[in-house]
Amino acid sequence: MSRRAAAPAAFLIVLLLAATLYDGAFDVRHWGPVAIFALLLLVTVVLAGGMRPLDRASWIAIAAIWGFAAWSVASALWAPSVGLALEAGTRNSFYAALATVALVAVPGPREARRLGALIIGGITLIGLVTLLRLYFDGTLLVVAGRLDAPTGYRNATACLFAVPFWALIGVAATKSRNPSLRAATFAAATLTLGLAVMTQSRGALVGLVIGGVFALYIGPEWIRRPWLALLAGLGMVLLWGPMLAAHRAFESGVTGVSTADIETAAGALGFLVVNALIIGLLFALLDGGLRASPQNMRHAKRVAAAGLIVGTLALLVGAIAVAGDPIEFVDEKLQQFQKVPDRTEELERLISTGGERFDLWRVAVEEFTARPLVGVGEGGYAPSYYERRATGRNLTDPHSLPLAVLAETGLVGALMLGVFLGALLYAILARGGRASLPARRAAAGLAGGAGAV
Repeated sequence: MSRRAAAPAAFLIVLLLAATLYDGAFDVRHWGPVAIFALLLLVTVVLAGGMRPLDRASWIAIAAIWGFAAWSVASALWAPSVGLALEAGTRNSFYAALATVALVAVPGPREARRLGALIIGGITLIGLVTLLRLYFDGTLLVVAGRLDAPTGYRNATACLFAVPFWALIGVAATKSRNPSLRAATFAAATLTLGLAVMTQSRGALVGLVIGGVFALYIGPEWIRRPWLALLAGLGMVLLWGPMLAAHRAFESGVTGVSTADIETAAGALGFLVVNALIIGLLFALLDGGLRASPQNMRHAKRVAAAGLIVGTLALLVGAIAVAGDPIEFVDEKLQQFQKVPDRTEELERLISTGGERFDLWRVAVEEFTARPLVGVGEGGYAPSYYERRATGRNLTDPHSLPLAVLAETGLVGALMLGVFLGALLYAILARGGRASLPARRAAAGLAGGAGAV
């Protein structure tokens, strides 16, 4: 197939990237036009006979995600609000169309890698613009000391910038790549990681770890990639204080968040990005210039692997030394999670379990237990939450996708969504071992981004 066959999918990606700049495309007026284009693209591909051959796992995934979308629409029959249920069902149909387009409308592996590069490059560009804006109009981008832009929702912003991290690390770790490209992608990985950290989203941290497990399992360069990821993370640790200056100022409750606090955070991240560019270039030049014998290369790999193990153990020992008794630490965090405070008492949210999540999740569990099979219907969480909440937070979802699915669509919806995710994971893992190196690298980046989501 020609390159032009992938042009509609590329245009769809551009629309999705542009939509993130409009409050994260949360409102139907922002995601609706993109959804219409995605559905028209899918219908055109099917009618024109342009669908690529699929294996059984991919067909199962497609059937499951469309089944979930149809079930979401059907939940309008018993949901408290027919309008909200239909809107949510339409949104889920949009997600199903995106997944189907990715599976059937991308001509081949080469085009898939190019489209993936477009996604990663687009998010990186958004990240660079966000960093520059923090210098000049940062007060418009930060809410409660946490990075809120460009989506207007901190957790969504964290998810956006977590998606490209492992793909960028994968390019930076590829020895055959141009040294300048490797340096640029390592700097971009540091940039996106830093922006995700500045949101103080705990879910993004967990997602990065899960995505890393998938990416490292599927892709090659299993020594270079974790080392580069640890190096990027080390930079965050070293400049943790300056990067979170705005959040600490907000939590202190004394002076509030000033422009200087935001500039300090942006300056710290900018410093890390510039240094990552330099270090990445030096690493690429050294790595690309090595001409060691096979025996010495095997020895170097063993040393690097041992270093990873020792470094991981050192981190665990250090964490235990700081936290004290692990059982007591876990019990303390559990009690903190169940507490419903007005404000998180710890300065860093990433190591805190406090907040209102327990109250949000409690209501979702109660809704699920009341109607376990079919749920309360799409959009039905909010009415029960406002009746049963123990906090003053005005929210419309439990801030947990699994609990939201269980509460609003029941076991039926959760089963179909689980089959979709399981079939996709099986397809990626099953093909990973048999694919070529470029395909494995692309699959690793995709899996890393999916895990982060």
